[in-house]
Amino acid sequence: MGLSGLLVVLAAWRQPTTWLRLMLWVLFVVFAASTLLAEQWPVLEKVQLVASVGIIGGHTLNQRQRRCCPAKFPSGSFLR
Repeated sequence: MGLSGLLVVLAAWRQPTTWLRLMLWVLFVVFAASTLLAEQWPVLEKVQLVASVGIIGGHTLNQRQRRCCPAKFPSGSFLR
């Protein structure tokens, strides 16, 4: 869960697209909550799977958007 949280933070760092940043954070919160509660409610394992696929899709959209607009997103700008 820590790695996915770190990747969401890095992906949303300077993301100007609000809906994409919000989507990544909501999916991460759903993933984290379903991970923590999956022992009590087994159906949450499926929610966890859907949320993780959604996070992967959000990262893919983020990468595509950054490739389309290189002037807006200089490479390595999140490290400064």
